[in-house]
Amino acid sequence: MSVDATDLERYLALLESADETIDRQSAAALARAQQALAAYAQSIAHRQSGHMADTIHPLGPFAIGGGVLESQISSAASYTLAELEKGGAHDWASRTLSERAELLDALQDETGRIVATAIGGGP
Repeated sequence: MSVDATDLERYLALLESADETIDRQSAAALARAQQALAAYAQSIAHRQSGHMADTIHPLGPFAIGGGVLESQISSAASYTLAELEKGGAHDWASRTLSERAELLDALQDETGRIVATAIGGGP
């Protein structure tokens, strides 16, 4: 079986550019999902003064190494942890993840398509 050096060079160039494409597009996809999750969290957070819900915001995405991105959704209210620890309807963070799990599933699918497309195996 012979190997065409031109094809190998072309594929190597593709792989070298794929990392940057994957990183950029995955970060954008994560940011979109994160915004949707933060908006949902704001909509379900208990409101007395409104400070906790109004200050729920996304942080990141941050590259933490090895091609992995991390993001957070937080609130600037000083009593946020106490509210979350009450659990149940007060725990907007856990509720957001369980009640909007389909957004995370869609993010997983989208990042899979991003990788497949970047390396030439997708649409």
